[in-house]
Amino acid sequence: MKQNKTQNVLTTAFGKAKLSASILMLMGASLLMNPAQAVELIHLMVGESGMQRVTYDDLAQQGADLTGVRNSNLNITVDGNPVPILVHGRTDTKGRGTSQFFGPGAYIDFYAESADSLYTNERAFTLHFVTRQERRDLPRINIMADRTKVDATSDVSTVYLHTAVFEENNYYDFSSPTATDPWHYGQNYSIFSTPTHTFELTDVVGGTATASLRSEVLGMVDFDIEGNDHHYEVLVNDVNLGDQRFDGNAVDVFTSDEAVVSDGSNTFKFNFRPIAGVPFDILALNKFEVSYLRHTVAEASYLEGEFNTSGHARVSGITQQDAVVYRVNSPGNIQILESVVNGGQVLFNTSGVSGKYIVVGADDESDGFRSPRPQKLLAIEDISDGDAEYLIIAHSSLEGDALNELVQLRSAEYSVKLVDVEQIYAQYGAHVADAAAIQKYIHFAAENLGTRFVVFVGNDTYDYKKYATNSVSLIPTKYQTTPGGLLTVTQTPSDAAYGDLDGDLVPDLPVGRISVRTQDELQSVVNKLKAYQRREGYAGRVLVAADKEDAGNGISFTQDAEALISAMPKAWRDSIRSDFRAYPDVDGGQLAHEKTLAAINAGVSVVNFIGHSSHTRWSFSTPPILLSSQISSLTNVNKPALVTQWGCWNSYYVDPAGNTMADSFLLGGENGAATVLGASTLTTSEGERSLGVELNKRMYNQGITIGEAVIQAKQALAANEDFPAIQLGWQIIGDPALKINP
Repeated sequence: MKQNKTQNVLTTAFGKAKLSASILMLMGASLLMNPAQAVELIHLMVGESGMQRVTYDDLAQQGADLTGVRNSNLNITVDGNPVPILVHGRTDTKGRGTSQFFGPGAYIDFYAESADSLYTNERAFTLHFVTRQERRDLPRINIMADRTKVDATSDVSTVYLHTAVFEENNYYDFSSPTATDPWHYGQNYSIFSTPTHTFELTDVVGGTATASLRSEVLGMVDFDIEGNDHHYEVLVNDVNLGDQRFDGNAVDVFTSDEAVVSDGSNTFKFNFRPIAGVPFDILALNKFEVSYLRHTVAEASYLEGEFNTSGHARVSGITQQDAVVYRVNSPGNIQILESVVNGGQVLFNTSGVSGKYIVVGADDESDGFRSPRPQKLLAIEDISDGDAEYLIIAHSSLEGDALNELVQLRSAEYSVKLVDVEQIYAQYGAHVADAAAIQKYIHFAAENLGTRFVVFVGNDTYDYKKYATNSVSLIPTKYQTTPGGLLTVTQTPSDAAYGDLDGDLVPDLPVGRISVRTQDELQSVVNKLKAYQRREGYAGRVLVAADKEDAGNGISFTQDAEALISAMPKAWRDSIRSDFRAYPDVDGGQLAHEKTLAAINAGVSVVNFIGHSSHTRWSFSTPPILLSSQISSLTNVNKPALVTQWGCWNSYYVDPAGNTMADSFLLGGENGAATVLGASTLTTSEGERSLGVELNKRMYNQGITIGEAVIQAKQALAANEDFPAIQLGWQIIGDPALKINP
C-alpha cells in the first residue's frame, strides 16, 4: 500500500515525465515524510566561494539520476532561501542542448559563498524538486540573461580590480580573538625582530602600481593599564605605511591606499613600536589583502573581480572552447552576459555597469567552475518526540554493542534516547556540522523531552579543518571566552556551556563527554562504568593528593587539600588515613608520588588532586605526583576510580594528540578511571578550591549523581562569587550519571 500511494503521489506531481528508478526512490521517500513540502533531492556542499557548476554526471554518481525531470521543476536553496540558478538541459542526439528536461550533458550553475565557521568551510545548498503549485512558497530565482550585444570592433578594457588574500594557518592559539578563525601566521614577541612575509602578485598593470592594503593583526595580551597595550607599524616592500595603536585581546585592522607593489615578489612586515608603561607585547598576523589593478588574465580558466569600464572587456587565459560571463549584482541578483570566445580570449560588454564579474572557461570535457560536493540525503529520523531523561548524542561510527550496553545500563534508572549527531545537523543546523545545531537541540530536549543528563559519545579536536593534523572531530564542542589575567582564553572548549539554558554563563544541565574515537575504546569505558557501579572491594576509599607549596603566590595546596576533605561528610573524611593523603610538603615528592600510585592501584572510589597541572602532569614537585605517560601502567583493572582534578588544563579534551590527563585516565584501557572531572582552560587556585569545596559538600551524599552535584556546586559558587573559568571551563569527561554513593 505504501508503495502504491507513493507512486500515485509521484504521478500527480510529475505528470507524464519519465523518471529514473533512483529518482523515484529519492522523491518517494521524501514525499512520504511530508508530501506538502518541496522534495529535497540532494545536498551540494560548497567549500570554495565562487561560481559553481554541478553536472548531471556529478548527481548521478551519488544516486540522484534526474533523467526526465523538467528543468523548471529544479530549485536550489541555502538555509531555506532560494538562490539564483541557471539550468542547462540535456544534450540531444545531435549534440544540442534542450531547455526542457534534465539528463546526460545537463548542468546547473549557481553562485555560492563558503561558510565562515570555526568548524567547517562547507555550506550546505539543497537541490529540490518543486511543483508548479509549490513555487508560490518556494519561488525559483533564475539567473537572468543580459542581451547586450558584443561588438568585436569596440575598444576594450583589459584591466580589473583584483584582491589577493594571503593567509597562513600555521599556529593555533587558544587566546586568538578571532572567534571563527583561531589560526594565524604565528606569535611574535616584542623582544625579537618580526619576520618578513614574501607574497607574489601577477599581471600588475604597469609592472608597478599603487595598491590598497588591508591587514589583520591580533593582540595576544591584555595589560591591566590605562590606554593601549599595542603599537606597531606596517611596511610593504620596506616602505612604512603608518602605525597603529589598539588595546587588549582584539583584532586590529590596518588599511592603507598607498602600498606600492610590483609584479612578482613583494614583502609585508610589521614592527613593534614602544608604549610607555608596557613592558612587552605579543602580536600575531592573521592575514592581509592587497587590492590592485591587474590585467584580465584568468587563472585555471577562472577570473573573478571588480570591473569599472564603460564598455567592453576582454579576458585571456581561457583554455576551453567556450566560456561563460556572469555579473554578480548581489548574491540574489546574477546575470549571464553574451560573450564571444576567440583564441582563448573572451570578449563581453559590461554596458557600463560596474561591479563583480566572473569569467569561466567551460566545455564538455573540463571547465574552470568551482565544484560543489554532492552529498546524499540523510534518512530523517524522529528525534523530537518521546522521553529523554538521559540523552545520548553519538557519532554513527560508534554504533554497536558497546553503545547498546550504555543505553541498557542507564535504562535501568532513566528514559534513554540515543540520537545520531548527523540527525541534529540535518534537522537543527541546515545539514552542516556546527555546535549551534547541537545547542538548539539540547535546549529543545530540556524543554520538551524531560532531559536531565546529556552525554556526548565521541571525541573532539580543535583542528577541525586539518591545518596541522589529521585528527577528526566526531562531536564538536562550544568555545567560550574565560578570563586568564594577562592572557584571555578566547577558545575555552566547553561542553559545560551546552548546559547553560538561560544564557547566564552558569550551567543548568549536566553535560558529559565520553571522548572515545573507536568502538573498542567505548567498550572499555562502558566496562569501567559497570565495574564502578559494582565497586567490589574498594567502595568508600578516597585518595587526596596535592602539589607542593607555591610560595611565590602564597598558596598552600596542602591546606587546600585539607579544605576539600573538611567539606566531605564525616564518614568519608574520617576514612582518609595518612597513606591516602599524598602531600609533597609533608612526605616529600618521591613518597607523595609513590602513595598516589599505590592507592590508585589498590582501588579507590575517588581520586582528588589539587595543585598546578597541565595537559600531561599533576604538580610541579619532583617527581611530579603523576604524569599522563604513567597512567597506562596503573594496575587497577576492574577497580576504576572517579577522578577530580583541581588545576589548569588537565581535561583539555580537544587536544589533537589526545594525551591529556583526562584522556589518559578514561581511554587507556580497563585500568584508570570511569569518569574524570577537570579544567579545560586556565583557572585560578582560588576558583578551583572554592568549587572543590562546594562539590565535596554534595557529591558524596547518597543517591546524587556526579552531574547533579556539579551543577548544584557551580550554581552555589556563582551565587556568591564569579569564576567564569570554573563555571564554563570545568568539564565532565565521562558519565554524568555516575554515583559515588548509590
